[in-house]
Amino acid sequence: MRSTAQTMLPPEQQGYEERNGKMDKELTIKESRTKAGLTQQKMSDKLGIPKRTIEDWEGGRRKPPAWAEKLVKKELERMSEKGGYDKNRFDSDNE
Repeated sequence: MRSTAQTMLPPEQQGYEERNGKMDKELTIKESRTKAGLTQQKMSDKLGIPKRTIEDWEGGRRKPPAWAEKLVKKELERMSEKGGYDKNRFDSDNE
């Protein structure tokens, strides 16, 4: 149950974000990862984030910086929409 103080916050401060003109509940990193069809190990391999770090984020033992969380979720969302991982996206040899 939400506290009175939390319900008085704007939706974006309650974990919601605007998508396509409506407010949707923001996905967690774990929800974003599973939506992209990745295991923790696959996410680690594809994004170069240590598996232990992903475990800690998803287990609530550590919280990523807001900017990093946003970037990770954005990339996972892109991967789920594209149906896979583009290995050339982060390949420094292709710059």
